[in-house]
Amino acid sequence: MSTLLIRHIQKLITLNADRQQIADGAIFVRGNAIDFAGPMADLPPDRAAQADQVIDARDMIIMPGLVNTHHHLYQTLTRCIAVDSVLFNWLKTLYPIWARMDGEAVYISALTAWPS
Repeated sequence: MSTLLIRHIQKLITLNADRQQIADGAIFVRGNAIDFAGPMADLPPDRAAQADQVIDARDMIIMPGLVNTHHHLYQTLTRCIAVDSVLFNWLKTLYPIWARMDGEAVYISALTAWPS
């Protein structure tokens, strides 16, 4: 399993209840999960030694955990409609269909589009 250390983050913006903004922050990722996010001074020394990849983020602001914050998965069920249309005609054709989609259609469409 690969590991990543992002260290010396100028500002680490958390989404915890206190909305902390941590100067000189660190994030340690193991596989596809964040294992540590906090002040660089609190990073366990063994984590730094384990890192397969290290990124120095002295001039960066990082807000971890936001993955796929915008998608169009609901459009999966209509991707075969108006495929040769220019954008405006495509939208005019599909907006009425999307407006009538219920929760089940959106759910099935997202399941269809999401990689397994």
